[in-house]
Amino acid sequence: MLPIALDFSKAKAYRFGEKNLITMFNAFEMAIGNTQCVVGFDKRSYQLPIPVTVMDRSIYEFCSEVCSIFLIMLKSASDEKYSDIFYEITRNIIQKADFDEVIRKKIDDALLVVS
Repeated sequence: MLPIALDFSKAKAYRFGEKNLITMFNAFEMAIGNTQCVVGFDKRSYQLPIPVTVMDRSIYEFCSEVCSIFLIMLKSASDEKYSDIFYEITRNIIQKADFDEVIRKKIDDALLVVS
């Protein structure tokens, strides 16, 4: 199940959201998943959220509101800006998006140029 849950090349089928529904045994802050599997992420004592659980359960059991994934960008930990697109829901969506200035500064200018 883990390889299927982490196959974000099919991101169109995935949603993400804040875990805001009460569960007895699952402690995480954010979730990525769909109706068949969910990956829970938590900050704990780390700088960035890390995956802490993967289950064959629906994301809707943990999140009352979810959002679609439109764009996944990549960067190396040593890089300051995102320089590669892993997934986009439609071609050139990054050029069509209306990012605020804080986000724009995190994206390499080469990605924002229409190809």
